[in-house]
Amino acid sequence: MKIEEFVKLGRAVGEVRYVGPVEGYEGEWIGVDWLSGGRGKHDGTVKGVRYFKTRLPTSGSLVRAQNVETGTDLLSETLAKYVIGDESDKPTYKIGVKSVETFCDSAASKQKHIELLYAVVLDYGRVCRAPNTSTVVFKNCRELNLYGNMLSKWSNLLNILVLFPALRLLNLGY
Repeated sequence: MKIEEFVKLGRAVGEVRYVGPVEGYEGEWIGVDWLSGGRGKHDGTVKGVRYFKTRLPTSGSLVRAQNVETGTDLLSETLAKYVIGDESDKPTYKIGVKSVETFCDSAASKQKHIELLYAVVLDYGRVCRAPNTSTVVFKNCRELNLYGNMLSKWSNLLNILVLFPALRLLNLGY
């Protein structure tokens, strides 16, 4: 965990402002300044000791590293959502003695080819950067939803957008 890195706890996103011990408590703690001010409990001061500074009086929290998630690249998040998964997890539908193919099964099959996707929806994911390769191009994708992700720098977003030459709609925000 690094200072200025974004982390997630549930759907809440915050910036790491402190990593280290906290007086009176065991182990290492992560000081987080939450983007939504109401998520925190203090301003980085605990029992009279200031560990970090926050943007708002109650946007800070101290949490354990194992309780927060760190970011990942766009390709890993896309593969996790659209491709990775066991085919045996799919339900089998039968009417009488015949198996029935559903629209969902067909759509899921098409989604496994990420280069064919027209929309990539990764809202509330952990995307914080582009993948290390520039060869993956979402050439057919017209819509990208990264709402609620962990992008902290415009340069990271620009590196992601290079992979989407046909993009017409981008959803960002938190």
